[in-house]
Amino acid sequence: MKSLKNTVKSLKTLFRNESGNVSIFFALGGVPLLMAVGVAIDSQRIAHTKAELQSVADVAAIAAVSAKGTIEERKAAGEAFLVANKSKMYGVDYDSALQVDADSATVQMNSQVKGTLTKVAFALNKSSSAGDMSVPIIAKAVKETKPGYSICVFSTSEDAENAIYLYGTGVFTAAGCSLYANSSDAAAVHVQGNKDVITEGIHSLGGLKVTGGSGNITGEFVKATETVADPFNIVVDDEATPTGDDVSASKNVTLDKKFYNDISIKKGTATFTPGVHYITGELSVSAQGKIFGNGVTLVLVGKNARLRIQSGGVIDITAPRADQLPDGEKQFAGFAVYGYTNDDGDLSNYANILLGGAGSNIRGIVYTPNQDLEVSGNSGFNVDSKYSPLVANKITLGGNGSINIGLDYAAYGFAKPEVLFIPEVSIVHLVK
Repeated sequence: MKSLKNTVKSLKTLFRNESGNVSIFFALGGVPLLMAVGVAIDSQRIAHTKAELQSVADVAAIAAVSAKGTIEERKAAGEAFLVANKSKMYGVDYDSALQVDADSATVQMNSQVKGTLTKVAFALNKSSSAGDMSVPIIAKAVKETKPGYSICVFSTSEDAENAIYLYGTGVFTAAGCSLYANSSDAAAVHVQGNKDVITEGIHSLGGLKVTGGSGNITGEFVKATETVADPFNIVVDDEATPTGDDVSASKNVTLDKKFYNDISIKKGTATFTPGVHYITGELSVSAQGKIFGNGVTLVLVGKNARLRIQSGGVIDITAPRADQLPDGEKQFAGFAVYGYTNDDGDLSNYANILLGGAGSNIRGIVYTPNQDLEVSGNSGFNVDSKYSPLVANKITLGGNGSINIGLDYAAYGFAKPEVLFIPEVSIVHLVK
């Protein structure tokens, strides 16, 4: 009996003793548990590694596309980046291949993540095996080149409908240059009627609207992506400019006072002496009148200053070169008309209107960024001018005659207006 009691006691002690159960549990379920934990940890590690590898591949591709030199030299730049970063990738080994051509680069990486927990778990289970985790990577970068262009008709308005408006039956020619509208309106540039438009291109933040008639448009429409800043910014103080005399003439007259308020030319020719002339009022030329000037800039100061060349009237002005102006006024070199005002209110009633008759020519920049500009004629405008860029808030070009706007600054010895020449731009980006 005693022997039986001892046996039962020994069995109870055995059942109560938990020593070694962990080993039994691990032997039965430890490998699957390690595999589950390993997969979770490895997944996070691999995701992080993949992001790092992708970043390396992306930068290497961009470097190869962006670098200067031959294809071989650009390829070497990309490969150098790959090699330099390989040693920084702890627990990762990769082989890479880089292909480079004129405008693109592609990186392919075959990488191995070493020492994963999943691999350890498979090694414990002798019936299965697994290698290091493989992470394939690919990156491609391309270079797109936007060609440069030049601007000879520029509207500064950012929201106007018909910011550049061409109408009528005549031919509008922008010789070797483009139109640019800052407006985001759907009809920022509007061509109406039978107007033929010959230009290198039409650029606009908004849209191009074509209505009526059967006119032809040459030059590609390009959707702009950003506002172009006012190309010129010469500040003339409205208050500091003295108000000059009024002039009214019905016969030939010489204008040499430099400062004027209103000028009215009813008949005959008014000849401005060479230099810069400041006008705070209205310069009006009637049907039988003409204004002439060689080496002349007309500066319109204040919101009340404007040009009114009525139908049949003639304007024939050539801007001054820098060597023709004193030091204090050299900034006006190349400008035939410079309109400036500190008033940023509604200036729609203060447009500059050039309804020029036969013989009207402007050789120089017409700049009125805060005021509208209307150029029209039935007998041809700027037929004998090779250089007359137009910059205004809104620009209307119409009539039944031809209108020529050129950008040949060298024809008159002017300096190149760099701000009107938009350089070629290369954009490098990744392709998914």
